[in-house]
Amino acid sequence: MAQEINRGGEQLLPEIRFKSEDFVPHSFFPLILELRPSKILMEFYAPRIMVGRSSGADFRLPSLCVSRMHCILNWSEQGWLLRDLDSKNGTYVNGNPITTKRIEELDEIKIGTFFFVVKKAEAEFQLFKAIQEYKRAG
Repeated sequence: MAQEINRGGEQLLPEIRFKSEDFVPHSFFPLILELRPSKILMEFYAPRIMVGRSSGADFRLPSLCVSRMHCILNWSEQGWLLRDLDSKNGTYVNGNPITTKRIEELDEIKIGTFFFVVKKAEAEFQLFKAIQEYKRAG
């Protein structure tokens, strides 16, 4: 779902949110990626995100440089892990090819011809945790 963000009368770039109907782990927090150079923010509220060119991918990147099932983002107790799925052109973090890598704030991810920067939204993360605790409390 795309929506325009408007803060203080200032028109900002669209924000795209990917939500999950799946069970969300207790310590989970959303992944926020910024597409470069457009600076479009994408928020992922699912603990597992399949990235690829296939229509079956959770996050579809329509380019022949991207494999059908290119890589996967998984939430774990250690944080977000990015794993390449033996893609033809590889998956890169901070310019280095990876097989599996924990991603952190400001890491640069390259998938095919697409470049992303990992963003941190501490306030949103704290709010998200508070909402989850409230839901668990009943």
